[in-house]
Amino acid sequence: MMGFQPATPYLNDDFSGANYCKGCGTSSNNTFHCQGRDCIPNDDCSETEALSYVSDITTQQLNNKNAMYVLRDSFLINSTMGQWYITYYYELSRIAIENNMINASTYLDYLQFGVDLLAVINKIRNGDPTNIPVDEDMKSKAEMFLADFRFHTTDTLIIQYLDNIQGDLDYFTGKDAAHILSIIEN
Repeated sequence: MMGFQPATPYLNDDFSGANYCKGCGTSSNNTFHCQGRDCIPNDDCSETEALSYVSDITTQQLNNKNAMYVLRDSFLINSTMGQWYITYYYELSRIAIENNMINASTYLDYLQFGVDLLAVINKIRNGDPTNIPVDEDMKSKAEMFLADFRFHTTDTLIIQYLDNIQGDLDYFTGKDAAHILSIIEN
């Protein structure tokens, strides 16, 4: 049986033995963590590293909870559609918690979707008004989460919320940011 060998660095030929996996394996590149191409994970890597990676992404991408509150309190709250999305957020969060939908194996997926969604919202609010913030790729990602929620509920009100979100996705996909913003703000 071969012993554990550290990964060979891809980009850093002067690898000094630094280990960027946070307690679960060996990696010479601090951007790949244990999920990356140059890390040799050990048995407890996936959960330990996922939690560490989530912490890094949360810090870097979302900055702090206040960013979400600002989005809610300075943008969404000002329109009927925005108020509905606040309701959807809290009700779907309740379903996710009740059904343990966000756990060690799904946390990164939900976090990445949140980051992607914030990028779309930023494009709608602050980007080029002619850009297309909701493309087929984003629609597909959102539909995977909607399907997961449908699987976990029989509540007719929640199903109606999911149908409403799906309708908005269908309508907004391929539309420019200015058009989407005009709909949201009215």
